[in-house]
Amino acid sequence: MHQRRAIWSLESAIRLDFSALARLLHIAGGMDSATAMATDVNRDGLACGDQLSPQRKSETASAGAWTTVCELNALIPDVGVRALLGERQVAVFRLSGCDGLFAIDAFDPFSNAPVLSRGIVGDLNGRLVVASPIYKQHFDLRTGECLEDDAVAVHTYSVRVVDGHVQVGH
Repeated sequence: MHQRRAIWSLESAIRLDFSALARLLHIAGGMDSATAMATDVNRDGLACGDQLSPQRKSETASAGAWTTVCELNALIPDVGVRALLGERQVAVFRLSGCDGLFAIDAFDPFSNAPVLSRGIVGDLNGRLVVASPIYKQHFDLRTGECLEDDAVAVHTYSVRVVDGHVQVGH
């Protein structure tokens, strides 16, 4: 009976944020508490907040202030995490095969939902992109531009690492 519950719980967890899955695995005994807590990036920022209006042109946030969102080793390559910068939800990515860290708005202007941190990352015609998990539009991680619609873009943010901590500029 316990195995059935654990399997159902793990299958249901696929629909949750990665941090929620990490906590579930910890409860089921599949992950130590240090790893489970390390994947729980900015726990207060993971709940869906107010929806933001879609942006019609790309803007890179000026890095006047920096917010620490997690430790670098908490970012799993090619898996996005969502963090809260003030009232903005931001998707942070660490890609395998390159040393770069990227941050864009988590809000998908096509589905009106903060889901870009759950998208699939990759290379599309030489551009590093994340594909929205809802309608599959591709957003350039460097510029925020939507490859399928030139009139739509998401904000991009500066990212740096200080003493092993990932910081996002805003």
